[in-house]
Amino acid sequence: MKSLNDDDKDALQALTTEADTAKRELESIMLRIADARRIFARNPSNESRRKMEEQEEEGAAANERFNEIVESMATLLELTEEELEATDATGKSGDAPPRYRREQLTVDQVAPTGEDVGALLARSFDRLLRLMPKSTLSDYLASELDAPWLKGTDGLLSIVKGVSPESEYPQKHRFAQCVGECRAWLTNAPSYDMFAGASLIPQIARLAERLDVLSEIPGAMKRIRSLWQGPSRDVDSTMFELLVAAGCAAKGRSVEFLEPSGEKTPDLRCHDPYPLVIECKRKRVLTEYELIEERAMRELFDKLDARAREAGMWGTFSLHLSVESRAAPVDEIVTCLLQMRFAGDSSGRAIYSWGTATYAESARLVNIGGQTRMYSPMMLNAVFDWNSDLAEWDGLVCRVGNYEESVVDMAEEPVGLLWTNSSEQAIKKRSWGPMSTLREAVEQIPPGEFGIPYVAYQEGARSAIADMRTFNFAEWLKESSHPANIRVPFARIFRLYPRPLEHGAPDFIESSMSFIPDYGDNILPGLFPSTVIVH
Repeated sequence: MKSLNDDDKDALQALTTEADTAKRELESIMLRIADARRIFARNPSNESRRKMEEQEEEGAAANERFNEIVESMATLLELTEEELEATDATGKSGDAPPRYRREQLTVDQVAPTGEDVGALLARSFDRLLRLMPKSTLSDYLASELDAPWLKGTDGLLSIVKGVSPESEYPQKHRFAQCVGECRAWLTNAPSYDMFAGASLIPQIARLAERLDVLSEIPGAMKRIRSLWQGPSRDVDSTMFELLVAAGCAAKGRSVEFLEPSGEKTPDLRCHDPYPLVIECKRKRVLTEYELIEERAMRELFDKLDARAREAGMWGTFSLHLSVESRAAPVDEIVTCLLQMRFAGDSSGRAIYSWGTATYAESARLVNIGGQTRMYSPMMLNAVFDWNSDLAEWDGLVCRVGNYEESVVDMAEEPVGLLWTNSSEQAIKKRSWGPMSTLREAVEQIPPGEFGIPYVAYQEGARSAIADMRTFNFAEWLKESSHPANIRVPFARIFRLYPRPLEHGAPDFIESSMSFIPDYGDNILPGLFPSTVIVH
């Protein structure tokens, strides 16, 4: 970008004024387009079609005028191609600059949120609790809270896609778990479940901090009460709806929650810059396929762990499967893994018909390098070479002998299994994208309406799978379509990356991507939140 002299500054000021005028004109026309499309959808006559097409042509002309002004500003400023691309991507991607690859979303590139979240939660959490009935809150606070490896697994910890299934599917109500984990984190309780807290604490902290904003949104307080009054399975999706509504209000939008009816009912009605609806969808973290795969790996580990302990064999087994988990010969694999103790070269990789394997032997007592929580990321990295920030494996199943200790500096009798499945079918199933979730959101947009889908999914897969998911979705969008009687000016996709760091501090990265169809514009996305959980 060049330095501007006085004449350039005057010219830029004139163009800025023109751009503001053109933007207001475009927003006014979009209001008329929205009305014309609703009228046509409800009464598809030749006359209503003609009026709608007239308004659309007027809007296209206004949009072209606005873009010409923007191009003139870019020419005056002598923006480079890279600067133009960065400016254009900011509106379209949500993130600035766009971060499509998993390796761009790590703790060394995105500042961790742990300390900020803790302070935010401490300031606002009690305000949220005061909204709950005293009897419900008493029951929640009295319910038993334990780390996942103390809930009937005899010290076994299983992590897949960055979460523990026991944490993700609690036996208690999901909001009771939210309350319990927040309390445990604030009081530094030994029962704190860092794998649940990494996801729940940042969301609850932001929700509690947004209570003043939410109190001004019609229907929001009823939606908040449904967190503890409604089904446990709806808690995560309801929190996302509330956070999207609060984010919209914080951006200056006038929104209200809509009551479900017999017809298609989106979550939110937004009244400006022109009438439109917002539908929020949040996909569950683990698919049924991933749960089945995790159970198979857990079963394999149970047999491996029992026999390894009988033999006094401590260390980490690494398994690369080339067949689906349901086709894996469990007993044969366990036998082959145990035989690797006598392979001579511990760095060697054994090749079998079902995949490859390695074994790294460790001492019976492993020095972690300092005191830390049991099964903290620091401990898992030191003992089993597991990186919670950027996982290289599909999952980890492990157990240490001293698992009942809450704080440790040594790991006793560690046995771990790192696993990855590279079979074609497993990769296909594990690289699912949010296509069906986005489609469901679009289907909730009533005829004649403008609608914005807000779709979220939690990412925790290794880089290859995560990147495949992102780019498969981008390719799918190029071929996708929606009913002609609705308009989707843009869709926003949130990739959520919660993970504990170091000694278990909750960290949360929220990365958004916006997708704009040919008839959309780059102005509207900037009027709506591109993050709703973290700043």
